[in-house]
Amino acid sequence: MSEDHTGFNQKEVERLAAAHPGEDVIDPKTGRIFGLAVTRAFGDSRWKWSQELTAKAHELFWGPAPRPNNVVKTAPYLTAEPEIQEVRVQTGAHPDFLIMASDGLWDNMSNDDAVACVQLWLEHNKPLDIVRRLKTDMEELKNGPAITAEKAGTASGNAKSRLPFSFSSHSSPSTDGLEPPSMPDSTPDADPDTYYDPDQRALKWRVSPRHFIVEDDNAGVHLIKNAFGGSRRRLFESVMTVQPPLSRDVRDDVTVHVIFFGVDAKAEAKEMEQAGGRE
Repeated sequence: MSEDHTGFNQKEVERLAAAHPGEDVIDPKTGRIFGLAVTRAFGDSRWKWSQELTAKAHELFWGPAPRPNNVVKTAPYLTAEPEIQEVRVQTGAHPDFLIMASDGLWDNMSNDDAVACVQLWLEHNKPLDIVRRLKTDMEELKNGPAITAEKAGTASGNAKSRLPFSFSSHSSPSTDGLEPPSMPDSTPDADPDTYYDPDQRALKWRVSPRHFIVEDDNAGVHLIKNAFGGSRRRLFESVMTVQPPLSRDVRDDVTVHVIFFGVDAKAEAKEMEQAGGRE
């Protein structure tokens, strides 16, 4: 549905090359414009103003410092102009959906893989299931006995598997006495989709549908988990447990929304509330 506004999109590369002839605007290895990952954005004035104006704003108003090495010569390099497409939205038994996410997801997962990942989720879930389950949890909290210290971390006795980034009890390498599953090691020799990047001097991974798992009733959490390893438990745990300031070199901040068209969660919640009142 959308075009990636990055330096890996050949259309964007050609657009910038035509606007700035003779300049090496985009690094072909990283797809970045003088260090920036996107080619269109709001803000980011250092890629839109002249070097002199940025330096003056920095001196007088403590704004961001100019880009180093005087790389900015013929600004602006960025635009906030959107690309607009019209599509017919399909609802019903197989509704269309829209994935909106920050680059922390797209750094690791392609558009096609993200769509395939949500389609896999839909084979095991319905968009409104999470509303019904949350209502059940709230009813348990409302009508059940007082929460003990043992249950304080789980909100309700059966909600443990629905906490963000937990693995299902039947397959989780947890500490509750269960044996860890037999999973491929996340090393280059054991997993062809994990490799060493000599430029960044770091271990990297490729997202592939063959590593996808379905363990969450939240489609956004489902996408994030699979972008950071999926069934490769050791890889996922390693990526998620790196602490600041090193974490920024392993994973970017991630925000994900999945919108299912033709699904009215508010109406469903209201209907369930009314049904509960009638009971």
